[in-house]
Amino acid sequence: MPDEWPDELSKRRARRDRPAPDGSTGDVPALGHDAMTDRLLAARDRAEAALDRKQAALDRQRAAEYLRRTYRDGLTGALQREAGTDRLQREADRTHRAGGLLAIGFLDVDGLKKINDAGGHGAGDQVLRAVGSALAQRLRTYDLIVRWGGDEFVCALPGSTTESAARRFDDVATLLRELHPGAEFTVGIAAQERGDTLQATIDRADRDLYAKRRSGR
Repeated sequence: MPDEWPDELSKRRARRDRPAPDGSTGDVPALGHDAMTDRLLAARDRAEAALDRKQAALDRQRAAEYLRRTYRDGLTGALQREAGTDRLQREADRTHRAGGLLAIGFLDVDGLKKINDAGGHGAGDQVLRAVGSALAQRLRTYDLIVRWGGDEFVCALPGSTTESAARRFDDVATLLRELHPGAEFTVGIAAQERGDTLQATIDRADRDLYAKRRSGR
């Protein structure tokens, strides 16, 4: 919107608002406002409304970016642990209320320390980025992916048994090998049971992960 409107607008508004000796207002007819003044005022209002809409859109964009930085891990795209735990808890509570199925996967990247030692943290970051991408592409849009620790992820798969969840993680592993040859992970899986707390289910998935590593699976 221009900083100053045409002088004609100010002049016409002054004439419109200035009382005449007979009590009427300026040169404005008794039954209506000056048409040119109204058009100029309407144009100003439209310009202000357009600016308001533009500012509102910019505010929404900034808010979305703030939320993305606050809740998403910048490297992997997964939910950060604090925000992710809240989402996991809501999903666990919803499953308990509905009496449905919920599978939790506890995933740990294999040999990340060796990768960091051999190629530096940049090499490890590439692997983690590939893991995040593979999870996002092969799990469903409503599955939850949380970066739990440096090389650990917790995933929630609503409506899934441990068997169907295992098949999905097999798909993730296949894609990961394509995205970053040589990258591997181990995942433990547990089903939420009646009366389980979220932490109890995660702990069982974690124990399943270590049992698989001990057995060489």
